[in-house]
Amino acid sequence: MDSSANAYLALAGMIAAGLDGVRRGLDPGAPITGAATPIGAATLPRTLAEALDALEADAVLREALGEEAAMELIALKRLEWGAYMDSVSSWEQETYLRRP
Repeated sequence: MDSSANAYLALAGMIAAGLDGVRRGLDPGAPITGAATPIGAATLPRTLAEALDALEADAVLREALGEEAAMELIALKRLEWGAYMDSVSSWEQETYLRRP
């Protein structure tokens, strides 16, 4: 997680993931120090839209949050993503609309 995460939802997700691993008897493997990407670790979603797609596909996390709460969160955040995508950033204005 990063600093933009809701701490309560992130903690609930970590607990749910841990409990799921215990229930399924998963081996967490050896601790990793440094960057894990070179050894094949999955990368985190780069956008809110990708994160919402991952949440929709994650039955364990949706169950932990409660299906209704998860779907409401997804719907709300999709509206937020849509509003963000409809905006024109100052970087875009400077890069594409700058006059010579």
